[in-house]
Amino acid sequence: MIKIMVVDEQPLMRDGLATILNLRNELEVV
Repeated sequence: MIKIMVVDEQPLMRDGLATILNLRNELEVV
């Protein structure tokens, strides 16, 4: 997967990953 070090260097990737995780959490709740 994506390493934290790499994500920190790429804010856009970090935001995108966070959005995906949020969507996953919402789907899991449903």
